[in-house]
Amino acid sequence: MKLNWGKNKLTFVIIPDNAHRPVVQLRFTPLVLYGAAVVLLGLLLWSLYVYGLRIESLSANAMMLQTDLNGKTSQFVQEMAVKNKTIEQLQTEVIRLSEQAKEVQTKIEEVKKLEEDLRSITGGEPSQAVASATPGNSDYASRGLGLGGEMIPVKPEDIVKLSEETMVQLGGLTEQMSELQVHLAQTREEVLHKQHLQRITPDMWPIDSRTITSPFGYRKDPFTFRLSFHSGLDIAERENTRVKVTADGVVESTGYDNSRGNNILVDHSNGIKTWYMHLNKILVSQGDKVSKGDYIGLVGSTGRSTGSHLHYEVLKQGQSVDPRPYLK
Repeated sequence: MKLNWGKNKLTFVIIPDNAHRPVVQLRFTPLVLYGAAVVLLGLLLWSLYVYGLRIESLSANAMMLQTDLNGKTSQFVQEMAVKNKTIEQLQTEVIRLSEQAKEVQTKIEEVKKLEEDLRSITGGEPSQAVASATPGNSDYASRGLGLGGEMIPVKPEDIVKLSEETMVQLGGLTEQMSELQVHLAQTREEVLHKQHLQRITPDMWPIDSRTITSPFGYRKDPFTFRLSFHSGLDIAERENTRVKVTADGVVESTGYDNSRGNNILVDHSNGIKTWYMHLNKILVSQGDKVSKGDYIGLVGSTGRSTGSHLHYEVLKQGQSVDPRPYLK
């Protein structure tokens, strides 16, 4: 059934409590009723919109008030911070002299420690420069030496002047001590570097024997009796005598071949390597870290050899060189 919006009507009957009053009938078309509902809904939405604008305006005012309050609070906090900072600066000025004295004392102790390190490395005697640079008369009093004189009160302005002069003196002393500390640290690094170079330089004999049966260079081959080049030193020694590595390094390789026999190649870094051949026994493995003087093998006569001896070879940048200039 279709509703005729214009012709059909809806009747509302109003019956009063008083029987003497007439009954009221109201007739409306559906179109009128729906129109009234739309108008009421529009009024409700408009009221909500106006209310929302009012709330937004109140919120904006509240935010402005809060921002203003925060700004004043921040300004107050900043002013208090400035005042507190001024007080702290005044307090800092009072204790700065004491702190500078402690700083100088700390630097003196650091320099003394560096001096001790250098002395332990070089075996030399310590200098007296640091002791003479330490200010003050307290050391004299501690040794029982005489101190005295008339007691003259100091004026406040004299104390201020003395503090300023002392701060200048301590500042200069601190700078000098810093320079001395840097200089000593550099010297220490140089000494340690030289010490490291000495540790990785193959300057010791690999065995106690000094009997060289075949030097570095050209020689008559012991098997073919023809001229050949000998790339190391042959040092005669009894079988199973322990062989020492001649510098700190890392074992690069170990192995055996028909020419070199049991052999060990050690890399000492800085382009220097040493080779130990014809060993009866190998006591280290590839990758082992070795220190100068460690035992790495036993003298033998393996490989192309006529008798018990050690073939000792030094390589520099991959080329065999005469080991004798290195040996002490």
